[in-house]
Amino acid sequence: DWIGASLITIGLVFIVFVLGQGQLATNGWKTPYIIALLILGVIMVVLFVLWERHLEKAIDDSSRAPSLWTPPPLMRPSIWGRSNGRMAVILVIAFLNWSGFVSWNFWAQLYYQDYLLLTPVETMVRFIPMFVVGILCNFFVATAVGKMPLVIFAVTGTLLTASGGILFAVINPSVTYWAFSFPSTVLIVFGADFVYSCGTIFIAKTVLPHEHSVGGALFQTMTQIGTAFGLTITTIVFNTVVDNESAALGVTVNSDGTNAPQSAQLKGYQSAQWGVVAFALMAALLAALFLRSVGIVGHKTVKVIRHVDSDQTMAEHANEPRFQPFAIEEIPDSPISHV
Repeated sequence: DWIGASLITIGLVFIVFVLGQGQLATNGWKTPYIIALLILGVIMVVLFVLWERHLEKAIDDSSRAPSLWTPPPLMRPSIWGRSNGRMAVILVIAFLNWSGFVSWNFWAQLYYQDYLLLTPVETMVRFIPMFVVGILCNFFVATAVGKMPLVIFAVTGTLLTASGGILFAVINPSVTYWAFSFPSTVLIVFGADFVYSCGTIFIAKTVLPHEHSVGGALFQTMTQIGTAFGLTITTIVFNTVVDNESAALGVTVNSDGTNAPQSAQLKGYQSAQWGVVAFALMAALLAALFLRSVGIVGHKTVKVIRHVDSDQTMAEHANEPRFQPFAIEEIPDSPISHV
């Protein structure tokens, strides 16, 4: 499906480029090439969806002969509606949570280096708890994902992401690192790990076996677009707040923002983190509303060996060289509800 691959690649490149450069362009979002590329990117994505829908219908129509112009679709649009639309919900939750998670990382780093004027090494040390907690999360999720429903992981993860953002949004620069920054760093990692783990497992359980690569690609794509989207929105919030706070103090901020008063900068960093909180709370709301009836997604699979009547089966399979007198069935010990 070269046509579909070309459409979605070009469309997403344009959109991600616009999200990253919109604030930096000469006239901001009013810059002509920013507007043009955004429109073209959206058109490409819409054409991709229409093209994939056409291919899906053509492939499913048994009366139509195979053709070079109707190859298997790169992504069946119907995949978004799997499990009564919960597939789309989990993808949007990943999008929103990653918008908040990556934005938290970005603004926390700038807060340490540009506001507290810490060196890169001092900044790096303050992020070390993320790696330690991330490793511990892997063990916790591995043991707990088969015991708790998906909605518990999704809601808890998004609320933990929101909690990490709140701690930075109300941070007091004069207090110790352990008061606000450390617990925020710990919570934000738990939030990201919970959402990522339960989301990928749910997708693996929902899509068809031959669609696992597509499902994983969709999840990764949504997180990456969420990264660009979150940074764009929080950057707009930061710049707007800093400009307004500086103007209230009688200061006109230069293009680099280096002359903004410290109080205005602090307000900007805190406001950007409130944007993180907003993303995470929207994701938590979606999880609570639409994932309540989904059961445990990380259940183990138990192999049951069932004896087969040898006389009857041997007669039926006499011509099969590799007959086995035992049939192996895979029976989940805790099936997913309504999936």
